[in-house]
Amino acid sequence: MDSHKRDDVVLLAVAMDAEGIPAAKPLYDGAKAKYVTTVDAQNALGTAWGYSLVPNGFLIDEAGVLQYKKVGGMDVKRPASVAAVEEFLAKPPVAWNATTSSALSEPKLMAAIAENIDSGTGTAKEHRAYGLYLVRQAKYDKALGVLRTAAKMDPKSSQTQFGIGRALLGLGKKEAAVKSLQAALKLDPKNYIIRKQIWVIRFPEKFHPEIDWAWQRVQMKKELDA
Repeated sequence: MDSHKRDDVVLLAVAMDAEGIPAAKPLYDGAKAKYVTTVDAQNALGTAWGYSLVPNGFLIDEAGVLQYKKVGGMDVKRPASVAAVEEFLAKPPVAWNATTSSALSEPKLMAAIAENIDSGTGTAKEHRAYGLYLVRQAKYDKALGVLRTAAKMDPKSSQTQFGIGRALLGLGKKEAAVKSLQAALKLDPKNYIIRKQIWVIRFPEKFHPEIDWAWQRVQMKKELDA
């Protein structure tokens, strides 16, 4: 990245951690990172883009179009990853067309969904979307009620169970949160991101101050063989 400091490039890292910024910040500080890092406590990216592994890499052009993605194994120390980034940066800029971004803002969209929910016509998908929005707003009590309704309407949604777990974490109820995350994992057993969030809560010493990768490999085999 240092060789492209003068380029019109933004490097954004997203930490996947159900416990949010407090859990991710020590790792960020320890890495002495110089780029912007955000935290996806709800696995929203994983759900939106359909991945269940990390680390991943996504290269998006000026028009907001995804030009390259690598799910699992994206590493700046790997020649293949570096080559993909260099090839992307070598392409000419793409003109951005403001007319392609006409969707409602999230608050307006959620207000419209809330009206449907209040009128009793809200779908499971709308309850889930609104509940996850409330979690992002740190309105955990209200989010919990909305998400539990979503779970009754669609009991096979791992995303809803993950959201319930996230709301419970926000309320400081870790044991209950783990049960919801385990329910989410049961619905989506190949989802490494959900599995890792359970580990972080149950075995924090394996992630802070350093990540114990060897332990993760052993634990994964143990759980998969069980």
